[in-house]
Amino acid sequence: MIVVNLSGASPVQNSYTLPSPDSVDADSWGGYAATSASNWYAGNNYGALLDGRTLASTPKYLALGAPFSIAGGGSVAAVATGSGQIVVVNPQTSAVQTIINFPSAKIQMSSDGTVLAAMAPMYGSQFRPDESITVFSLPSGSVLNTFPYSYTSAQQPLDFTLAPTGTLLAQVTGTLFPDQVGPLGPPYARQVTAVTGGPVLWSDSQIAATFSSVLFSPDATLMAVAEGLQAPGTGTNIYQNFTLTTAVSGWPVGWIDNSRLLTNTYVDSEASVVYSGATIYSASGAVLATPALPELQNLETVNADSIYSPDRNSIYSLTTGQLIFGSGNVVGLPNVAGALVGSYVVYPVGPLVVAVAD
Repeated sequence: MIVVNLSGASPVQNSYTLPSPDSVDADSWGGYAATSASNWYAGNNYGALLDGRTLASTPKYLALGAPFSIAGGGSVAAVATGSGQIVVVNPQTSAVQTIINFPSAKIQMSSDGTVLAAMAPMYGSQFRPDESITVFSLPSGSVLNTFPYSYTSAQQPLDFTLAPTGTLLAQVTGTLFPDQVGPLGPPYARQVTAVTGGPVLWSDSQIAATFSSVLFSPDATLMAVAEGLQAPGTGTNIYQNFTLTTAVSGWPVGWIDNSRLLTNTYVDSEASVVYSGATIYSASGAVLATPALPELQNLETVNADSIYSPDRNSIYSLTTGQLIFGSGNVVGLPNVAGALVGSYVVYPVGPLVVAVAD
């Protein structure tokens, strides 16, 4: 950014390097205000407000901008923000554990809060050289491993899943349109490796019209993998230690524990596809229950009888389907799901992120 001081006898030009583009476009830094040539502020399209005086040392923000993604584990929550920073904080004390400078649209954390994985935004990559999926160690914020991608990579990262143990990473890759407006279409490649890299432990190719990632059980010994869309007839393959052991009906929502998987089933209704119910299967494929739950996209386990739905920011009973916490409504735009952190639910409210004891 160039600032021209017009207060003297002749204009004086100063150039500043702003933090890297935070999300979709290179010109996201657009707002500017100043009380003097040296006392100025810049804002971007996502609500971040930067104190320009701090650029010579460590950039400081008056506001970090909109939350893009929230993850939780152990006693901490992480929030990817419109400033291009990921802030890791203890929701009980509000103490910031660490700040990671990595623009991200999706983050996930291990269940113990010691590993964080982050993916660069899928769109607008022509403005950023780094499209990697990076794994960080917490609380230090140091890099454990980077899975490098760039705008020119033949395959682009579309999604990922970090195992709750923090030891495995599943990636979904595919081809994007040249202008980066979205995936070009199938096939999509799915693979699992250790977070530290090394050989591919499992892989397949998905030819459905859209992609879905791998879902790990809490101990990461089991995987649930959708065969297709959220549609009638879709099934889920269950793998144990990367070996196919059984298949069940429905689209996988998530593992409740190391022996129970929740799936959704769908039916055709005139010209649309309609959710018809949920089923809980054992790891061996036996039907255990059909709880009266609304359509869920993912889940986090509260206890043996209740689950948290990040996309609805709500807690439900697995026995009765009763709403225990939250409104039960699907999270509106911007569609940023919440996270469960110990006894707290952490979720966005407009530009803020709040923590509420569940």
